[in-house]
Amino acid sequence: MSTSSPTRPFYQRIYSNVWYLFVGNTLANVAMFVSNMLIARTLGVEDFGIVSFLLGIVNVTIVAIDFGLSTAATKRIAEERGRGSNDIKLRTLIRSFQRTICLTGIAGAVACGCLVAFAPLSLLEGFKIADSWLLGLWVLVPTITKGIIAVFNGFEDMRFTLIGLLMLEPLKLAMLLVLLFSGAMTLQALFLIWGWTLLFALIIIVLIGRRFLDKRVGTIPSRPWRFSDITGRLHESIAYLMPFIGITIMPGLVALILGIVSTKTEIAWFAASASLASMSFLVLEPVAKTLLSAFTHRFARSGQAIAPSEGAQLLRMLSLVNVCVLLGYLLFGSLIIRWTYGGEFELAISVVMILAAVNFFESFRLGVDP
Repeated sequence: MSTSSPTRPFYQRIYSNVWYLFVGNTLANVAMFVSNMLIARTLGVEDFGIVSFLLGIVNVTIVAIDFGLSTAATKRIAEERGRGSNDIKLRTLIRSFQRTICLTGIAGAVACGCLVAFAPLSLLEGFKIADSWLLGLWVLVPTITKGIIAVFNGFEDMRFTLIGLLMLEPLKLAMLLVLLFSGAMTLQALFLIWGWTLLFALIIIVLIGRRFLDKRVGTIPSRPWRFSDITGRLHESIAYLMPFIGITIMPGLVALILGIVSTKTEIAWFAASASLASMSFLVLEPVAKTLLSAFTHRFARSGQAIAPSEGAQLLRMLSLVNVCVLLGYLLFGSLIIRWTYGGEFELAISVVMILAAVNFFESFRLGVDP
């Protein structure tokens, strides 16, 4: 099997992969935003606060159990491809990462379900223990999906990453619309239909990932589980956890803290503002993920690292785009939040302004001081 990259020029491949990721991330984030907006408008502020608190638990768990594994998998696969490693070595590496991610996903799903079912939190009074397995699926499916997408990214084939991104949030939005149009929208029905939707998505994404690997490296044979493989992958991935944990875990962590010390309404306000501010990362994330695999593969193959001029130009371009988006929130944030979430959430605009200002100055710093 051939593991070499397509013969397209290096930067042409980067541009096309950034485009695929941008489309996928945009559709996923817009679907998530619209889902939040519909839930808030349909169920009201307090029920939306409960959903936001549960999603905060789920998101914190996903980031914690990912442990940098998805980023490490992408980088290692790109490295081995650049070094011209044979299919057997690639198959062994991928199998090791897949098993580790699967185990962490199961552990996170169980932990999340137990926390929701047994934690003495007044916010979750009346939440049935039988529903906790649904929250477990909310953790397990995205974790495994991230692991499969990491393989796609490592092979620099973001067309499949686009498919993987479309299997989660857009599909959940479609099922939410089914509930709304059928008149069966309740908090309980939402948990149930999203749980089964994620289970369906998991089956599809696993089948797609298996077919992808069959074509790229051949069938991955089963091999005995080795504890050293799992600990080795975890040890390798910890370096990739810390640079991203602050950005990815903070909104969920704040929602989780608010759920313990504050009210459902305040949780809902923060969740609404955070969903608006998160749209500013639609450009940065696709570029970062594409460049990780592309430049890792190029460096492993030829020893050519990214030039300082390339890095400076890229940072200025990204900061300019991000600053324009965030200025739009500062100028029109109040109007946007009234149009989307409704007048009940207007007080959340103060949080939007704070988040937008922080991101603005960070983007400005990157742009002028690369």
